[in-house]
Amino acid sequence: RVDLGDISILGKLQTLETLDLVWCKIDKLPPEIAKLEKLKLLNLVFCEVQNENPFEVIKSCSSLEELYFLHSFNDSCRVTLPALKKYHVCKSWAIINDSLSKCVAFEGDGDAELFLEATFKYLMQTAEVLQLSRIKGKWRNLIPEIVSIDRGMNDLVEFRLRYDSQLQCLIDTKDIGSQLPNVFSKLVVLHLYEINNLEVLCNGPLSSDSLKNLEELSVECCEELKSLFNFKVNLCNLKTMTLEACPMLVSLFQSSTSLSLLEELKIIDCEKLKNIISCDNDIMSHNSMFPNLKVVDIERCPLLKEPQLHDSPNFSSHRAMSLSVKESFSKDDPKAQMELDPVKCNCFSWTCIFCCSHKLKSTSTEIPVVSDDQQGCSITLVITLFNF
Repeated sequence: RVDLGDISILGKLQTLETLDLVWCKIDKLPPEIAKLEKLKLLNLVFCEVQNENPFEVIKSCSSLEELYFLHSFNDSCRVTLPALKKYHVCKSWAIINDSLSKCVAFEGDGDAELFLEATFKYLMQTAEVLQLSRIKGKWRNLIPEIVSIDRGMNDLVEFRLRYDSQLQCLIDTKDIGSQLPNVFSKLVVLHLYEINNLEVLCNGPLSSDSLKNLEELSVECCEELKSLFNFKVNLCNLKTMTLEACPMLVSLFQSSTSLSLLEELKIIDCEKLKNIISCDNDIMSHNSMFPNLKVVDIERCPLLKEPQLHDSPNFSSHRAMSLSVKESFSKDDPKAQMELDPVKCNCFSWTCIFCCSHKLKSTSTEIPVVSDDQQGCSITLVITLFNF
């Protein structure tokens, strides 16, 4: 890196609008920078700031509109920011989507506080991408303790959170009254990993616009998670879902949940999971919650019961259960003890192949439909169900 040393002389450039400090070394970000009244864009990328907290200067840049502060942290850094139109602030090797204006990616050490509380709340309220790991905090939920319910984190598109020991839920709306809040309305990707005290994602009712754009949901190594949602949610755009190492999880969805676009479902090491779908009746009367499901991977879920769909003309099933597949489900369920000989039936189980009047490409064996009125309709899917 080029060692620029003392750059306080830049404070004399009163017409300067853009300052790029890339792959270089400086003594510190001098206070003279804050006096540049026309400075609108500040870009520090792999810039080694040897002394002092550069954010003390950045927060005083009154005309600043855009900040790109990537891999330029030192041990003195505590993030404080002015109001900005665009910001990318990154202290990790996360991949940042350049097409989005407001992105934060941090990997803390769990001890030092990287943010002042007001700044952290500002970022949580305004960011489009949040990738946070080992961030020290005392909050039990994101909404309403960090972000008020009326703001709802509705600009957020991608949220990845790892190694948090305090959060019990993401959203807590159980005491808000009759008006349903609109939260996470633009969220597309939600990944949670090792959130030790997380018990439920959303504790309380939400509006139908909440989570309506969510496409990818992954929850892993959350040992206290008992339920995803306590009330009905609109997951009409959810395409992939992964649940792994959540030993206290009992059920996933209510029967009223819309999952019409779900394509991939992966559930691994959820020892207490009994139901994919929670409903009052054993028989579901609606056509299908999963018309687009292509891949199911269920491993080591010994209590899981097979949900059944009766009288659904859009489904055909081909049951050819191996011993390992059978043992993935509850031995208390008599339907899981069916003969190993392949049989065709008009009921759905998690070892069944779906058919919905169109063809999908795959490399597995083609299975014909049962009903005469849907001859020529076939589907081939990859389904792996193991219990070790």
